[in-house]
Amino acid sequence: MATEWMIEEFYSNPEYPQYNIPIHRVFAGGGPYDVKATYERFVTTDTASYPVAVPLVLQGMIKGNHLDMELSDLMQAKYCAQIDEWINSKKYTSAQINGFIGTRVTHEILTPEGMDQTSPKVAELYKAMLENSVVAYNWQPQAAVYIMHSMDDEVVPYTNATNAKSRWKNSNITYNFGHYGGHVKTCLRFIYSVQTLLQKEEEERKKYNE
Repeated sequence: MATEWMIEEFYSNPEYPQYNIPIHRVFAGGGPYDVKATYERFVTTDTASYPVAVPLVLQGMIKGNHLDMELSDLMQAKYCAQIDEWINSKKYTSAQINGFIGTRVTHEILTPEGMDQTSPKVAELYKAMLENSVVAYNWQPQAAVYIMHSMDDEVVPYTNATNAKSRWKNSNITYNFGHYGGHVKTCLRFIYSVQTLLQKEEEERKKYNE
């Protein structure tokens, strides 16, 4: 969805046809469209079902937005010390890193300040998260969109899907929400559902042209 936003906002100007990238349709899976809501979910439920997501989100926000804070301000020092080896080295899979972290309890991963949504550091973090959340942009998708998200997604909280639906309620979007299992299992179902949908439309198109 962020790619669609970028193309529609910056590469769809009819005055510059050489830069115009037309979008006919978008197929999107369960993504972190609301980064702030994702972090809030970690904190309010005190659960990080996919533990590696916590350092990934924090490092991305802090470094990517040049925030005036250290990762150790929000995450326990014992995990901060391993970030370069576990994550930045690209040696390990997400599943392996989840095993290294060894807990799904959020307050065991974050510092007390990281758990405190009223702290100045988290307030600064939330500001950056809003600036990097596509649902916070003053934009409505123009192309037709199909979005699928499992209510059981352990990687990307389902709240991302409901927030997206609320934000883009005036757009041409077909939502497919249900209990489809975890993130990876749903990804496979998503691919199959898109393939099935396109095949059905192609068959209907052939009948129409006969």
